[in-house]
Amino acid sequence: MSRTDERSPHSLLYRLFRQDIGRKLTALLFALMMWVWLATLTQGKREIELDIFLVNTRAEAGAQRNVVPGLYLVVEPGLIVRDTDRQRVSVRVSGLKDVVDDLELSAVFTVSQEAIGDNDEGQVSLPLEASRDSFRSRNSTFEVSEFDVRPRVLKLSLARRAEAEFELGAHNVATTGVPREGYTFDENRILVRPNRVRISGPRAVVEDLRRHPDALKLEPVTVEGATFEVTEQVGIDTERVDRNLTLHTAGGVVQVTIPFQARPFEVEMLAVEVHYENSVALDAQRRQVVSATRTVDLLVSGPRSVLEGLSREQLAESVRLYYDWGGAGLDQARDRVKVFQNGPAAKLQITGLDGRHPEIEYRLEAVDPPPPIGTNGDTP
Repeated sequence: MSRTDERSPHSLLYRLFRQDIGRKLTALLFALMMWVWLATLTQGKREIELDIFLVNTRAEAGAQRNVVPGLYLVVEPGLIVRDTDRQRVSVRVSGLKDVVDDLELSAVFTVSQEAIGDNDEGQVSLPLEASRDSFRSRNSTFEVSEFDVRPRVLKLSLARRAEAEFELGAHNVATTGVPREGYTFDENRILVRPNRVRISGPRAVVEDLRRHPDALKLEPVTVEGATFEVTEQVGIDTERVDRNLTLHTAGGVVQVTIPFQARPFEVEMLAVEVHYENSVALDAQRRQVVSATRTVDLLVSGPRSVLEGLSREQLAESVRLYYDWGGAGLDQARDRVKVFQNGPAAKLQITGLDGRHPEIEYRLEAVDPPPPIGTNGDTP
């Protein structure tokens, strides 16, 4: 090769890249590794999970976001967020490592009544990705190279809020479990304190409960193995009614008291004879008996100890049924009998098998008048 060829630009470049190529490639690789390492030290990437909180005012949101980072939805008065399609949102950020590592993200969005117009309920979508400026870190703006929110749109189920007063009673009380064998309770003796309360929730639900108050159920009271009295603090059973209802009492609960008593022991007395008295009352009315119930089946209730201590014969002697013809005002009727109890049966409860007071049926007819005195009854 000539000296002229060695000095040509092409020759100089060729020698620059080919001469000692191994060391040059090693140096380039080392430089690239150093660049990647330095970039790793200065750049950061995080995925931040933010819980969703519902608040009433922006001031409340501003105070809470300084303590607990999250996504705060300010719900205007008269509105309820029934549900959200997510319980938290995810934010992926990249940028300078010091900035990214120091982020404590939070955001505040307002949910207004205009979102559902004139409807009682409705579904709305809240764009998150397009509202990057709503996100703050310790109430300050921040600069990152990547900011990605998932989901990009938060879907909300909204309802208008209503409030009404309700009177609570046994019809609103539910129980779970069974009392001890032989014990029961009387619904008329169940107490709810306070029994007049205010309840708020979705307007359609509140109005429906006003029309059907029995549909409002409290959380079940546990009565498993009960023998005397059970008292519990319970709230609204939101699983059975609506989870967006609020009971406006101390702690959102009422006190329910259910008194228990021993279940009456029952014995059947079949074909108990009815004793009819005061037949002279029928004679005075010139009426006579055509038919009348001769026996009645009875149900005797009371403490087991008393009833098991009486034989059938003793019980039969202690219970008598009477009917006074002086009270028979109609020629055909169904009427109550008098129940006479003495001895050990004096404090027992006696009814018919249907649980009602024992009754009989009778039918009477008029008696022909006797002939005038001094005649033989023949027609002159």
